Parts: sequence; structure tokens; C-alpha cells
Amino acid sequence: QPRRRQRPIMSLATPQDILDFWFGSDRSLLNEVSHIKHLFGVWFFRTNPAVETTFIAEAAQIDKLSDASSLGEEWFTAEGILARVVMLDQGTRTAFRGTPKAFAYDDIAKELVLDIIQKGWFFDKYLPVERQILCLPLLHSEDIHAHRVASELVHRLSEGTENPELVQMFKSNVSFLAEHTQVVEKFGRYPSRNSALGRTNTPEEEEYLAS
Repeated sequence: QPRRRQRPIMSLATPQDILDFWFGSDRSLLNEVSHIKHLFGVWFFRTNPAVETTFIAEAAQIDKLSDASSLGEEWFTAEGILARVVMLDQGTRTAFRGTPKAFAYDDIAKELVLDIIQKGWFFDKYLPVERQILCLPLLHSEDIHAHRVASELVHRLSEGTENPELVQMFKSNVSFLAEHTQVVEKFGRYPSRNSALGRTNTPEEEEYLAS
């Protein structure tokens, strides 16, 4: 019997749709270690067919969110910008995997995060787990200056929380996040993207990719 195709979880038409899809609809759980560990598993360590299908189905929405001039005011609030970052940094890597377009909106996502920092919103408006997602466009950038900004922020992700378990969890994530920077420091770019972007590997990159 043929396997039934996974359907998209939901439509991602509004900022709230995207945040509910990515973080869960109960925001109070975003300070719960067990819920955050579950999210990390879905985001970073396990392939989730429903999440993949949803992002693929929303490819046109991702394209739309890359053009700020076409967006309503709801996309410029703290929630709206976070939702755009999720789509332009995480959604792209799923919807356009293996193609140059997977990285096409990285600079837009990076600039959104730098704007958040400039506004003073990074610590005032977002919870630790949301801050981690906001750090990713900086770490996904091949601009080492963005990594320098991220390296200061990742040590402060849990700032403002008094839950020692939460503090320890984000502290333990620092080395995982720093691995991104080490690659860019060494090669000046991400060798893993070379194939999708039509770039030629250097001998050092060939050795790295084969290891």
C-alpha cells in the first residue's frame, strides 16, 4: 500500500500562525526546559515530515516575506519580525533545500536581527529560546562580523531568567553554536554550501567535507 503523503500542519498566513507553528501555541511553555528540549529535537536533530511539508507548501509566502515593501504593519512588530526570521532563515533551508535559494534570503534575515539589536528589542521583547532562533541568521552568515555579534549574544541568551536549569541548558548550547563560527573563521565561508551554490572546493575544504 502506498505511503500516505504528509499534509502541511497549517497555513502560515500571519505572524501568529508562524510563531504557533514553530514554537507552539502556548507561549508559557517557552520557559519550560522539557518543551524547549522537544523543540530543539524537532528543529535541529530529527527530520519532521509535517514540518518539512508545511514549509515547502509555504514557499510562496517565504518569497513574499522577503519583500518588506509588500508587508503590512503586523510584520514589523517584535512578533512579526521574529516570524519573518523563522521563515527567511529556517523555512528557506527546508523549502529550497539543495538549491542556491536555500541561502538567498540569509542577508535579509541577518539585517532583521541586527535591526532588532539596534532597537534594543533582543533582550526586552524575546524569551531565551526565541533569542536563540534570532542568533541563527548571524551564525548562518558568511560575514565574520555577524559572528562576532552573535558570539556576544549567545553567552547571554538566558539573561533575565532565574530558572537555573534553563540557564544551564542555554550555557551548554554555547559550544554547539560556536561551531558555526569556527568553520567561517577557518574557511571564510561554509564549504557545505559550495555544491548548492556552484562554488569550487579548495583542497582544504575537500578534506574537511570528507572528514
